[in-house]
Amino acid sequence: MVKCSSKYSARDLRYTITIQRKTRASDGMGGFTEMWSAGDDVRAMWKPLSGSEAYRAMRISPEARVVSVIRFRGDANGAPYYITGDRVQFRGRTYNIEAVIDVDGAQDWLELALVEGRPS
Repeated sequence: MVKCSSKYSARDLRYTITIQRKTRASDGMGGFTEMWSAGDDVRAMWKPLSGSEAYRAMRISPEARVVSVIRFRGDANGAPYYITGDRVQFRGRTYNIEAVIDVDGAQDWLELALVEGRPS
């Protein structure tokens, strides 16, 4: 019998999230316009961590912190494909990626540390 020692399993991936990347498109006059790609839909685990409010620029700004776990996806060098400049959309809300962590360094799972309420 094979014993799995991984921290996560496929049955934990109950939700679908969209991971988007900022891209540049030529505006036809020598400049460019930044926009978000359509994104990749991936299965994920969703764990809310905390929420807070802060008084910034003469208004109250809410902030929510979440950890999302997805299957590892790497580039040609084996580094995680997703980066901190990307963002996640889940149930109509947008979260910025603060950190991308390869769990146990085994290239099986990625933990995405997310924050909502901060500009990207």
